[in-house]
Amino acid sequence: MKFKKILVIPIALLSASVFFTHHVDAHVVVRPKTVGVASRETFVINVPTEKDVPTTQVSLQIPAGLQSVRPHVAEGWDIEIVRDDASDTITEIIWSNGSIPADQMDVLMFNAQAPLEEGELVWKAYQTYADGEVVAWDASPAMLDEYEQHNGEEAGDDAPNPYSSTEVVDDVSDDTDQGIADEEGSQSLLWVGVVAALALSGYTLAKHKS
Repeated sequence: MKFKKILVIPIALLSASVFFTHHVDAHVVVRPKTVGVASRETFVINVPTEKDVPTTQVSLQIPAGLQSVRPHVAEGWDIEIVRDDASDTITEIIWSNGSIPADQMDVLMFNAQAPLEEGELVWKAYQTYADGEVVAWDASPAMLDEYEQHNGEEAGDDAPNPYSSTEVVDDVSDDTDQGIADEEGSQSLLWVGVVAALALSGYTLAKHKS
């Protein structure tokens, strides 16, 4: 019983760090933020449910230039691959008939080869809820700036939601230090919480023994 009491504070700290990390990106986003030219990558879509009803469908438009697009098996979801009739390239992936409950999140994944030239991959996603509402994550920075200029910083129900993007660069190691740091920022918060919890746990145990 005494041992359980000693661990209350470290466990609370660890739980708080995990909770905070999971709420850093409360948007539908695709990661990684940076990839190398022609590299083969696993892209991860973070999908949080921000309503009181579950998310039941996620649609992602596939940017031009991606090749060999293959979605991962996603338990509990039906996956539809939409192709362009003329070029036979994949233009959209739709995950449907699934469920991400309120205040929870899930990740959906696919593999693809990055474009052969440098540029930007724009990820436009559409999130459907159980009540039929479709939330579009397809607003550009210019659209967001225009909305803020007309409406101020207060976001209304009609506020546009930003798309995420991935930079395609020729040399990942030299040009993407900052991008990698930003991407790993939320993970670092988790590890800081873990280290702090373990350190406090060790200190508390040593003090208890003495």
